Amino acid sequence: MRQIILLLLLFSCGRQQNDKSNLTTEKSNNDFYSLLEQLPNLKTPLTFRSNSQIGGDNLINEELVNRIHETDPSFNPYGRIYQTSDFFAVIGIGSADIATPVLATYDKNGKLIDSFFMYPTAGGDMGYYSTNIITLTENKELILTDSVLTRKINKEGTDEIPGTDSLSVTTKKFRVNDRGRIEELR
Repeated sequence: MRQIILLLLLFSCGRQQNDKSNLTTEKSNNDFYSLLEQLPNLKTPLTFRSNSQIGGDNLINEELVNRIHETDPSFNPYGRIYQTSDFFAVIGIGSADIATPVLATYDKNGKLIDSFFMYPTAGGDMGYYSTNIITLTENKELILTDSVLTRKINKEGTDEIPGTDSLSVTTKKFRVNDRGRIEELR
């Protein structure tokens, strides 16, 4: 009998600790959501090009950026783009070889639903040059154009061979669905 009471007490304490942890997580998510709600609204259509700098004036005041960084140090906000009664979408700038815009969707509690790196193949190396252009439309579609220029490399592997250019261009469409998920359209 004592063992059962002891187990119940331990379970009860553990559960209270988990409840407190969940409350803390919920509060931080709600705080993050309210910070993201303060981001400026971006107008569509909005286009980003991997071969040009993400520009424009700093749309966000420094105090808001600092408060967002306190909650999520990896998030570099750019602005809010889509909003429904169930979720909203935010563009942040991620770091890779180049500054990369990232579309992230959040539910009403500030929890991340989905994210999408907008320059999935951009980059270059000797003989390979990929440029991504992405346009976000008013109807929550993302149109990604990927152009890849390749050139043959000499036997020594030290230089490109002139006149061996090959260009391929592909286009993919994505959409932010009604649940905030980012899906590829076929």
